[in-house]
Amino acid sequence: MNRSPYDVLGVPRAASQQEIKKAFRRLARTYHPDLNPNGPSAERRFREVQHAYDILGHADKRRQYDRFGASYFRPGYSSASAHGVRDVVNEFMEAFVRQEMPRRKRGEDLRYYLSITLEEAGRGGYKTITVNRSEDCDHCRGTGASDKDGKIPCPACEGLGEVRPRRGLFNFRRPCTSCRGTGYKIVTPCSQCGGTGRHRREDVIRVRIPPGVETGQRLKVHGRGNGGYQEGEPGDLFVVVHVKDHELFRRQGTELLCDVNVSFYDAALGAEIDVPTLDGPARITIPPGVQSGKLYRLKGRGMPELGGKRERGDLHVRIVVETPVNLSDEQKRILEEFKRTTTAGTHHG
Repeated sequence: MNRSPYDVLGVPRAASQQEIKKAFRRLARTYHPDLNPNGPSAERRFREVQHAYDILGHADKRRQYDRFGASYFRPGYSSASAHGVRDVVNEFMEAFVRQEMPRRKRGEDLRYYLSITLEEAGRGGYKTITVNRSEDCDHCRGTGASDKDGKIPCPACEGLGEVRPRRGLFNFRRPCTSCRGTGYKIVTPCSQCGGTGRHRREDVIRVRIPPGVETGQRLKVHGRGNGGYQEGEPGDLFVVVHVKDHELFRRQGTELLCDVNVSFYDAALGAEIDVPTLDGPARITIPPGVQSGKLYRLKGRGMPELGGKRERGDLHVRIVVETPVNLSDEQKRILEEFKRTTTAGTHHG
């Protein structure tokens, strides 16, 4: 190397080690053979830059050069020197590749609260919901920059997207707080998203409701959460179900319970009565003298089990005998006579 290593790297003799390292990275990117396949002189210049950094990039060698000049150094590289330069080149190439490749990241999961009726929970089906989702901007593909020249490598992490602070003998990696892990700074924002790289849209989604679903259960809709960052995988949508209270039925798992009012006369004489079910009215027979609180079970008229592994639960009908009110004088006379004869029969027995 005929030229001074300071001249090769384009730095003054008073330059700091950090300035020398930055100059080498800049020139390595300019002349690296992988980035200049058609440049015949690029490889020669790259070797010259490597050799200059091999001298100035190490404080001891730099002091020797400043004291004795170029004659102190033999041509070629020692294995240790070659490894040192190679490590820096590899670090530079890693930063370059990471800067050019998209910072793919999975989108966030979303949660949606859905209220349904007990009938809908019983029969299952589909519900259409509208969800606000965040996605990459179509114009800048999530970078936030107007075009490829609208961003520059982050000065804080030099395009790596992470910093490596040393604590004792160990190096720790953490996302760069300056660029938030993207590895670049935006100089010309995208006109469509204002530099955020994202936009919001309303998405209409058809959700399947499985028969037997209960309050608090989550239904997963794959890939319908927020869109991934820079072509990353989208998140998922979790639909949290709330089954509304019913005016007639109370639910306990797959079992249903309802109260049915029966007139005093039907309770005394017996009758056929209609009782409600999720599938429409059903007829049952009550015997004469039925009492309030009597339970009748209608097998298979309850709720289905989630997943359909078993038969439907049962419907339990509880009889509530109604006491007559606003009786006429004639009705009162008849009840008094009924009471008298019933009481007399009891005493006689």
